[in-house]
Amino acid sequence: MIAIHRLQGLWSAGSWISADRIRTGIRRDESVHILGRGAWIRCWHRGRAPPHSMPGTANAACSDYGRRQFRHYRSKGSAMSEQNKATAKRILDAWNMRDLDVFDEVIAADWINHDPQNPFADVHGPDGFKKFVQMYLAAFSDQRFLVNEQIAEGDFVTTRWTGTGTNDGEMMGMSPTGKSAVVQGITINRFQDGKIVESWSCWDTLGMMQQLGVVQPAHSATT
Repeated sequence: MIAIHRLQGLWSAGSWISADRIRTGIRRDESVHILGRGAWIRCWHRGRAPPHSMPGTANAACSDYGRRQFRHYRSKGSAMSEQNKATAKRILDAWNMRDLDVFDEVIAADWINHDPQNPFADVHGPDGFKKFVQMYLAAFSDQRFLVNEQIAEGDFVTTRWTGTGTNDGEMMGMSPTGKSAVVQGITINRFQDGKIVESWSCWDTLGMMQQLGVVQPAHSATT
């Protein structure tokens, strides 16, 4: 999807801009017709008549081609987004099933984890992800994840999740507490060639520590 502001000022005039500059896009009350890379793109506001001619191409044929091209790119992008969302969910499903071999299939060799809570951040690729997962499984043997929501945009997938588990093992030098915790978080994965190449996570670390009794919960000030 292009940034529409790059086209502002062209709507009312029904102007032409090079397809090399932008890819494709559409808004609810505007039209963008694609005539192919290296050709031209015609833009006009709804209710205004389009130009009657363009260099070297008949309007009707170009408009029809533009509609077909837009449907093609929109369909292709939607299918890829759904595939990436399924892969992001597959990571958590494999985590729940303790099937760590799945990570070799969906994690790129140069994968980087930007989670500030990850002590293995300098270990890249599937091996780094496995170390990260194994650390938490050792600390929460019954740990499970639920996918609450997913949003895909371009090469990125955002997953909102809820994790549950009982702290029955050591975690980063912390002795097991025997208490359970419910934690919510968000993970953003970037995809390339069908595999995850980068991940960012933000989750309620303080809330987990409070539930485990390691950190005292905050109390409201009294007068």
